[in-house]
Amino acid sequence: MRKIVFTFAVVSLSWNIFAAPTLTKHEEAFHKGEQEFIAGNYEEAVKYFNTAISQAQDRYKYFYMRALANKQMELTDDAIADFSRAIKLKPTAEALYERGIIHLSNGDMDAAKSDFEDVKISKDNFKNIQYYLGLVYYRAGIYEHALQAFNRYIGATGGDGDTYYYKGLSNASIKHYDEAIADLNKALPYKKNNLLIHVKLYELYVQTNQPEKAVASLSAMIELSPKNKVSELYMERSLLYGQLGDIEKSNTDRTKSRETAVSMFN
Repeated sequence: MRKIVFTFAVVSLSWNIFAAPTLTKHEEAFHKGEQEFIAGNYEEAVKYFNTAISQAQDRYKYFYMRALANKQMELTDDAIADFSRAIKLKPTAEALYERGIIHLSNGDMDAAKSDFEDVKISKDNFKNIQYYLGLVYYRAGIYEHALQAFNRYIGATGGDGDTYYYKGLSNASIKHYDEAIADLNKALPYKKNNLLIHVKLYELYVQTNQPEKAVASLSAMIELSPKNKVSELYMERSLLYGQLGDIEKSNTDRTKSRETAVSMFN
């Protein structure tokens, strides 16, 4: 799965870049905190944001920026608390999105779903939300809704490996095998060395009685699997070759299975 570290609002860090020449003490502290954040000095940034917040507790952006800094330091509870304070002051799509990402990382599917759906309402052009909604629905076992969200994301962006992978798993879960196979094959160009995709395709090809394609998936699995699993895979491929009537390849794989097992034992 894609690594969930995206911080949407980093692109809008410079709120005060055109500020008036005379700044209040809390504005000056906040401005210094922004500079430290941009430099990647998150602890120092939080100190300045603390100062700004202690003097002005009604500023959305103060809590929002401190939340981003806490998120970068993986202080998720503090980040959630600050995003919540920011949202209470001003329920922006950016803050809801960021809080939803943390909830998703923490495995809190209900909270993530709530935040992402609120983002969808407040700003429809948040395309990434459709992917994350699909992921939430998939993990919750609501596969039809997951498919709808993934399809919306693909329609808006063209899709990517992660989207087609989870869309394929969603289709497989409701026994739409042909659609699942098509989706997983679309994921492969992005994830050629992803063993899990080949394993799932192999299962689907067996379920749909496509032994030739199952052999191809098994061959990829043999290349990508740890050595202690290869002997079993050679034996499985031997059985498939036997089913296809290719006795020579079947016997060759049986030999490879024995040799690999002996090698591992030695």
